[in-house]
Amino acid sequence: MKSFGMFGKKFLVFSIIYICVCLIVCAIPAILTQGGSIVDFIKTGQIGDTIGGIMGPFVAMIAAYLTFIAFWVQYYANKQQRDDIAMERFNQTFFSLMDIHEQITDSLEFTIPRQDENPISHKGRDFFIMHLRTRQLLIK
Repeated sequence: MKSFGMFGKKFLVFSIIYICVCLIVCAIPAILTQGGSIVDFIKTGQIGDTIGGIMGPFVAMIAAYLTFIAFWVQYYANKQQRDDIAMERFNQTFFSLMDIHEQITDSLEFTIPRQDENPISHKGRDFFIMHLRTRQLLIK
C-alpha cells in the first residue's frame, strides 16, 4: 500500500474502519423500523425519538472525525514547519561559515623577500597558488 502524503497507511485504515462504523450506525434506524426487533417502534410512535437518538451520536461522530482530521493536518504542518526551520538554520550557519572562510582567505598574505628587488607579496587566493609553487620548488 502506498503512502498518501500526510495521510499515510494508519490514517487510511482508521478512516475505513470509521466509515464502516458510521454506515452501521446509519443502518440502525432502518433495521429498527423493519419490525422483527424486540420492541416494535412503529406501533409505539417513538420512531422519531429513535432516529433522533441514533442520528445525534452519528452527527457527533462526524464532528469528532473532522476534528481528528484537523489535528492530523496540524500535526504534519507543524512537523513540516520544524523541518523547514531546521533547514533554514543549517543554510544560515553554512553561509555564515562560508563568509568567514572567505574573509580568512582574503586576509592571508605571503611575502617573498628579495635582496636585489622589491619583495613579492601575494594576498588572498593568490597566496595558495604561490604557496603551492614554493613547496614544489622546495621539494625539487
